[in-house]
Amino acid sequence: MLAPVHTTDDVSMSPGTAHVNDVSSLAPIGDNEDHEVLLLPSEPLFTSEVSIDWGRLHPHRNVNGSKVPWSSKELEYIGKAIEELTAKRGEVPKNISSLITYRIFKDTQAHSIFHSHHTLDSSRVRWGIQAYQKKKEKERKERLGILF
Repeated sequence: MLAPVHTTDDVSMSPGTAHVNDVSSLAPIGDNEDHEVLLLPSEPLFTSEVSIDWGRLHPHRNVNGSKVPWSSKELEYIGKAIEELTAKRGEVPKNISSLITYRIFKDTQAHSIFHSHHTLDSSRVRWGIQAYQKKKEKERKERLGILF
């Protein structure tokens, strides 16, 4: 078991400036022998691109640029999620983009549909919601144009 070793420098530091994960500040309890402490890698433990195989079925899966087009399957998935969440709550939830993002991460079948660029955070999904709404509005106008 390791406990922090306090020095006069540590006492004079403000709480926000202390190095929390500094190996040199740890010493074994009741033992003066040096022990090697292994730290985790500095990269995050969970990242969408590394942990999940995103977009195997996405038509632009090899595009890594800043603009990846939304596929019809992605928009269809988002549309169904909007309809289900709206029906369940009686109105469109204010945090719908974060609810859909959470749903995408939890739904393993959605992983192959969505491009990793579209799942980085809920603000990306918000763009997908807007694309779905534009597509739906365009289809509605086309139907009305045909009827009249």
